Amino acid sequence: MTDPISWDLAERIAVRVAGREPFADSYHYASLEPDFAEFTAQAEDLVAAETGLRSLSGPARARVTDRAGWIGANLASFRRLLKPITEKLGQRMTSG
Repeated sequence: MTDPISWDLAERIAVRVAGREPFADSYHYASLEPDFAEFTAQAEDLVAAETGLRSLSGPARARVTDRAGWIGANLASFRRLLKPITEKLGQRMTSG
């Protein structure tokens, strides 16, 4: 079966267009991790308090990432989300 979306090509183009994060290799990048973990936990509590919604998958997980990492994570999410559609479309493409 043919995948109607070239995920590798999409990632290469997106990474090239996004460019490099200027602080990715600096001390600023590493110093963000502890704050980000704390803010993620706070945000989860605020969302739960306001909406009553709680994760059934455990505590929120988040990480500091660069542009390329963000692109990769988002494409992976879209790939999972669109899988039922892309599988059907791929079957149609190969069956002619």
